[in-house]
This record gives sequence, structure tokens and C-alpha cells, in this order.
Amino acid sequence: MKRVRLIGTMLWACALAFGSVAEPLRGARASIAADSRSLAASSGVAADLQLGTASGLDTVSFATNTIGCAGGHGLILCTGNGGKRWRATWTAPGLVSQLQFSDAQHVWALRSDRLLNSNDGGMHWQRSQDTVRLSSIDFPSAQVGWGVTTKGRLVTTTDAGDSFTAEHTPFTVRAVSFLDSLHGWAYGTNGHIASTDDAGRTWHTQGAIRVGASWALGDAQLTFVTATRGWLLLALGQGCMSKMPYRLYYTADGGVHWHVRLQGPGGCAGTRYLPGTPAVSGYPGNLSAFPSGRAFFSVVAPAQPMLYVVSTHDAGHHWTQGAPTGQKVLGVTLAMAFVSPTEGWLVTGGEAGRSMGRIIHTTDGGRTWRTQVLIH
Repeated sequence: MKRVRLIGTMLWACALAFGSVAEPLRGARASIAADSRSLAASSGVAADLQLGTASGLDTVSFATNTIGCAGGHGLILCTGNGGKRWRATWTAPGLVSQLQFSDAQHVWALRSDRLLNSNDGGMHWQRSQDTVRLSSIDFPSAQVGWGVTTKGRLVTTTDAGDSFTAEHTPFTVRAVSFLDSLHGWAYGTNGHIASTDDAGRTWHTQGAIRVGASWALGDAQLTFVTATRGWLLLALGQGCMSKMPYRLYYTADGGVHWHVRLQGPGGCAGTRYLPGTPAVSGYPGNLSAFPSGRAFFSVVAPAQPMLYVVSTHDAGHHWTQGAPTGQKVLGVTLAMAFVSPTEGWLVTGGEAGRSMGRIIHTTDGGRTWRTQVLIH
């Protein structure tokens, strides 16, 4: 399973379009030190984490159905038993915007453009020796990984992030996804897609996704789940009137051809509506996808406001709206990670001064959710 995420996206509202058009559809207190506090939920009651100030959660990643971590403003929490107990394993100023496991022991965290890593499932963390500033990372193995710098350059490491070297790409890179230490894809300026089968030494341009100039300025997240099947989420990066225009693309031929599987029309940009394509209008969350074509996508409903998860079993041809997660939110970031078609976690992060950080869990494919941790 791999997941697509829009890093740092502020979520406010979402309106679901149905009928023939659409189908479903910060810093911690000094008294809390790393490895000093664990959080246990019992009898269905969420564990409380008292930080004194709100410490929202922005990212979540699981290696198995028991081992995972969540991170956000000044904080990383990790669990070794599926969330029955969470431990604060890292606390320091800075936003943890991305977490990624390559296996059950090795996990990386992107904190304020710099890399942290752990070789014991997130219980202890070390800082990368390299000072390269990164906007996203992708580690397919314990030693080999790639990053996109804040200036759009692709860099690679073969020593678990202690040093990075720049790679030549045919365009400025906005997103990258590697299946293993050899095979990867990159999305860049003007909608171009390229692939490599030799660890990035050479890249082969596969064409381009035709988008307007405004799309070139927004967020992009790319993920491949097999050598032929991949997803690309494009968003303008800003929104208004409770909407952010976005498009979710899918490929079944290794990135040669892409098809829009979900759209978020509207907003101030006035993007063109695509007839016949399912639509979820609002602010996008992120996608968790599987090789079978099963995928989950998180959204926020407007009036409540309430978190929802929509899902597909056929690579986005049809989407089904799940039940509300039960989490009422205001101005939050949102991230989600599924480890199987039935089990997943979703985290939310609050605005400054609000106690909104939560970790919630489902074991029935998003039909019901339970809060594991509530951060005050």
C-alpha cells in the first residue's frame, strides 16, 4: 500500500456531488520528553495528551497493522500495538510534515525541511548529517531514498539520508514515487511525466498531463502501487468559497496515459468541470491506494464540518461515500494511512490555540471510526 498526501493543505469544507454527475460521492511542554510518556486507550475511551498548547497532527504512516507513527507540530507519536498505546518519541520545535516507513524498523520524518530517521520503528530518532532542504521524501528501502528539494531538484541517498547527491532530470520536479531501488517516476513542470529503471541515472519522458497554467503552481502528489498502476493528485494549493479545485488521475500503463478519476471543481480559479467524472467538491485530504484498485480518499464536509472517507474498489471508476468519522473539525490539516482494505488511521491537526489534534482508527473500511488519542 502507498498513499498520496497533500502536505500542509488547510482543510475547511467539502460538498459532495451526487446523481449522474458524481457517484458517492506547538511545541510541547518541557515536562514531556522523548520516551517519557505513553498513551493508552482502554474500554473504548480515547487517551488524552496534555501539552498545554495545541499540537496538531499533520501526517501518519504505518508499516504494519501494529507499527506506526503520527507527527505534526513539534511532536512524533509512535505505537507498536496498533494504537492501543501511543508514545511521544520526539518533541522539539518544528513541523513534521511527512512520515514514511520502508519496513517495520526503518522510518523517516521530514521536519521543517530537514530529515530525521529511526531504525527501531520510531522509538528513537537521529538527524540526517546532510543539510539539504527537502519538500518531500520517498524511501523504498532502508538505505536508498529520494527527495525533492524546496527548489524542485531531485536528490538521492544510498546511506539512509546521511548524504544526498543531485540527479539530472528533464524538468523541475514537483513529485516523485519509487517502487524499489531502481524503478521510479517523477512529475514536473508543465505536467511532464518521466520514468527510470536504473535508480535515476537516466530518465525517459513519457508525455505530459495537459493542465492550465494555474495548475502548474499548485500541489502535486504521485504514488505508484505496481509497475503499471499509479495515482497523481493535483491541487491548486489554495481555495476559496469552501472549495479547492483538484484532480485525481490514474494510470494503468506505467504512466503513459492518465485518466481523471475524481475532480473537485469550483473555487475562485473557476476550473473547468469535466462531465461524466465523479466529483467531490471541497478541500482534498489524501489517498491510500492498493494494487487491487482499492483506494480511500479523505474529504471534509462543509456545514458540520465533518470528516468523511470515500472509497473505490475499481481504481476510481466508482466511488462510495463512507459514514462520517464523527470528528468535527475547524481549519485542520488531514492525513490518512490504510494498511489493508479494512484497517486504517486518520489524523487531524488544529489551529493555534485549539485542542483539535486526534488519531482515529477504523477496522471496517471506514464504516465506523474510534478516537485513539485526543491532544489538548
